[in-house]
Amino acid sequence: MKKLDRFILREMIGEGVGVVYRAEEQLPGGNMRVVALKVLPMIPASDAASEQRFGSEVRVLAQLAVQPHIVTIYSMGITDKQPWIAMEYCEQTLAQKITDQPADAQEVQKLLEQVLSGLTAMHALTPPLVHQDLKPANILVDKLGNYKITDFSLASDVAAEKTHVVATVRYAAPELLSREFGKVGPTTDLYALGHIAYELALGGRAYRAQFPAVYEGQSNKEAHPAKWMSWHCSLNTMPATIQEVRKDFPEGLSTIIAKLMNKQHAQRFGSATEVAAILASLKEVAAVAPVQEAPKAAPAKAAGRWAQVPPPPPPSPSHAPEVAPELTDEVPEQVPETPPVTYSNLRYYVRMRGRVSGPFDVPTLQRMFKQGHMSRLHQVSTDQITWSAATTVEGLFGPTIV
Repeated sequence: MKKLDRFILREMIGEGVGVVYRAEEQLPGGNMRVVALKVLPMIPASDAASEQRFGSEVRVLAQLAVQPHIVTIYSMGITDKQPWIAMEYCEQTLAQKITDQPADAQEVQKLLEQVLSGLTAMHALTPPLVHQDLKPANILVDKLGNYKITDFSLASDVAAEKTHVVATVRYAAPELLSREFGKVGPTTDLYALGHIAYELALGGRAYRAQFPAVYEGQSNKEAHPAKWMSWHCSLNTMPATIQEVRKDFPEGLSTIIAKLMNKQHAQRFGSATEVAAILASLKEVAAVAPVQEAPKAAPAKAAGRWAQVPPPPPPSPSHAPEVAPELTDEVPEQVPETPPVTYSNLRYYVRMRGRVSGPFDVPTLQRMFKQGHMSRLHQVSTDQITWSAATTVEGLFGPTIV
């Protein structure tokens, strides 16, 4: 039985900058409390400055103790030069909750609202406390299904060097990877939150399909960090919006997430407070829309879809008696109708160097072609049996590409 201070360490539940254990805290009166105990790297005996910095950062976190969407910190300390933090224990993280199944739009909005609430409190401190490592593994899910931010990278000053692990790079803003893209700030956390919401909304499988340059063949294997770094730092490369992939997803919510994911930090929202206000306005519109008088429409099948108010019906035609047209020998000129330009509703599988990915709709294939992920040599198929050249897809290489 391993112990640290008054804690009995039961099992390791996480590892990064330090190790997190499920532990039992011995309380007065023989009572026990289950906690998540984060054990940070030891402080060298001669490094008094690091010990002071740890204490100052702990005091900053103490100011967030009353925020419901930031993990509750019970106590902190240093035992034999070993820093530790005792926190609220939650059995699940968002990383464990994300599957290949896309999440309901209401759940995605709930995630955004609650994490933004926590970020608002963090960014309101002086100076702002920027998480810099926001990812699904650092968002806890409590027994009531509420989301809480955890792991504030307290060890960044205590440890010798902070490195980016795979999961971190996947959600890292360009300015976090290279200072040439600007300064790290509150919008850095908003970028990570946008990618997290994007993954939750699409589910793992569809999410991977939107990054063909990162995940070859939609592999379940985590991509190499270098590929993610290259993708984040390629400012002209953007994935499809959620609504382009999921037609049932609310357009307003999809637009918000796309703006959060903008690689140019000046083009993102200015603050977590601003995003929260826009999300609240979406809810108000959804609540008012059903009571407005309008022709009845078929209900949306997908849960969480915002009600759309249809336009008013055209005015009724006049009831005046019809007048027969005057007979004439002239033949009226026939003006040929111009058929509307529409995308094909087919979905195509793409075979690239022996690997098959898809299915993709035409707009997605266009975007992949523009971003350099396809060439005219690639083959396409609608059934994975009959294959033809990509040039057979109408509009793919033509003027319809914008």
